Amino acid sequence: MKRAITISLLSVLLTLTALVAALYSALQTKYATSIVNYALPFWSAAPDSVEAVRYIPPLQFELSGVHYKDHDIYLPHVQIWFNSSPWQHGQWVLDSLLIKEANITSPSTLPTLLFKSKLKLHQLAFQHSDFSGDTWSLRGVNAQVKQPNWNDESQIIPFGEVQFSASQLYVLDEAYDNLLIDLDYKPENSTAYGISFDWNNTSISGQSEQFEQGWSLVNVTIKDLTLRKDTISSINRALSALPFKVHHINSLDLIASNIDIDGFKAENLALSTENFSLSNPLWEQEGYLSFDADMLNFKGFQFIDISAQANFHSGTISISELNSEFSQGSLNFTGVISPTSFQAKQFSLSGVKWLDQTQQKVSQLVDWIKPLETLTIENLDINNAQFIQLQQQPYWQLSGLNIEGKQLTLIDRSQPYLWQGSVSLSANSASWGDILSSQPIIKAYSDRGAAHLERLFIPFEDGYFELTGAWDKSKLSQPWSLEMHGASIPLQPITQKLEHPFSLLGNGDIEGQLRGLAGDKVIFTHTLSGDIDLALLDSGILFHEEEPLVLQDQHLSLNADRGRIRVQDNHGSNNIASQVDLVHPQGATVILKTEQACGTVLIDLISGSTTKQGTCH
Repeated sequence: MKRAITISLLSVLLTLTALVAALYSALQTKYATSIVNYALPFWSAAPDSVEAVRYIPPLQFELSGVHYKDHDIYLPHVQIWFNSSPWQHGQWVLDSLLIKEANITSPSTLPTLLFKSKLKLHQLAFQHSDFSGDTWSLRGVNAQVKQPNWNDESQIIPFGEVQFSASQLYVLDEAYDNLLIDLDYKPENSTAYGISFDWNNTSISGQSEQFEQGWSLVNVTIKDLTLRKDTISSINRALSALPFKVHHINSLDLIASNIDIDGFKAENLALSTENFSLSNPLWEQEGYLSFDADMLNFKGFQFIDISAQANFHSGTISISELNSEFSQGSLNFTGVISPTSFQAKQFSLSGVKWLDQTQQKVSQLVDWIKPLETLTIENLDINNAQFIQLQQQPYWQLSGLNIEGKQLTLIDRSQPYLWQGSVSLSANSASWGDILSSQPIIKAYSDRGAAHLERLFIPFEDGYFELTGAWDKSKLSQPWSLEMHGASIPLQPITQKLEHPFSLLGNGDIEGQLRGLAGDKVIFTHTLSGDIDLALLDSGILFHEEEPLVLQDQHLSLNADRGRIRVQDNHGSNNIASQVDLVHPQGATVILKTEQACGTVLIDLISGSTTKQGTCH
């Protein structure tokens, strides 16, 4: 009995061996195609037909014209390398599956078929193939995926070690050329060891890492970028089309690039940045940035050969060594800025000239300063600057301006004032309207809000004006005082800005002292005190579109006592009467009586009204 069973088993084995040998021999003949097509229905998710089969012993097949009719897929050339143990755990095992010269218009279908086929693949590869979807296309694809794995049939790109190249990716009307990717693609914590492509004459390359929040760019280099408003829109469209999210920049370099967006323009910009989050606004970053550019223009302010380094931390930007050619001179800045503070360790300007649009630039600087709660400058150094304003009257200019400041606090708790430090100003020449001055100087210092004007000295062609004073804002009552001296001071520019229909002409001498408290408007009006003597020399009063009234050697004394002001004529032939109480200003009058050739004229210096007697009309 045992012998009969042994003979039977041996016969079966010999028969199977003969069948395998016959199949092996047949696969090497013209019948190989028929044999494979006959076997296809027995393979899950197999193609409908194959046009030609070539068997290359011992484990390689070359298939031509592979049809998946129901899925509208045609593969011109497919090469298959079976594993040395081709059947394992109920599935076929392939060392490699290579698809060549395919044109696949339903890119999600092929991964679905491969997933359903239950093949165990060690490598999936494509050569010279094209893919396309509704809004995108890939041309000239060469790719290989080691140990490809799909979670489900909806996954288009399998997990695995991916090496990919394409001559062009076209998506949402944008072309990305010479695309190269080296990627370890996993369900979590994937790594792109290398990505590079060309876009819009821009070269982009780098690496990337995947984290729970998204992808982080590592060592990315962007060269020859031209960034405009329309390209920003293109980039946003491209990013929105990506199947993954870039949330962080570990390190990025921008080289030889140009930017022109909403009042910001940069030429030949080189920029390096580290540790930036794309989901956080600028003032919430915790990163580093350095840059240089041939030219940078920000809202009309132009900088040439500019360079700087910046660290972002806790809502501030620490800038070190910002250097630039600026307005025909040079600029140097080191300090810390935030939306509400400007803290300069060093701020230097040398040889700067503003010769046009000065008023707009000054107004713009004022607008930028207004939101500040704090403005400090440890070392302020301005040398040989020139500012000319000829856009609106009164015209003004400063030439050869020099400013030196130490440990300055100029805004504190949103209040502009010399809160701390020392400052000195001088100029070769200055003008305001028709007032000309040579070598004016200002010196002041402050200690915790107690400011002292050591000297303000303005020389004129035939005279001068000098002022000293103090204002202590550290105290609630804010005591202040002024002492003034002047000779042959031009009067018209001083009064032409007043809201009166007249201005004073000629020159005047002044001597006086004023003092009081400035805690608020009420305490100011109740405490203003002091004396001023004013001598009007060869002067007059000019009413609009009228001949000037002559004031000959008018000597006036102003006495203020706790807000009550009395003006009297000391020496002149004209008379003056006054009644001014700052506590009740609505009844204030200062009447000047002057004798003219035509008769007497009474002038209210408060309201500007006149009463004419005699033939004066």
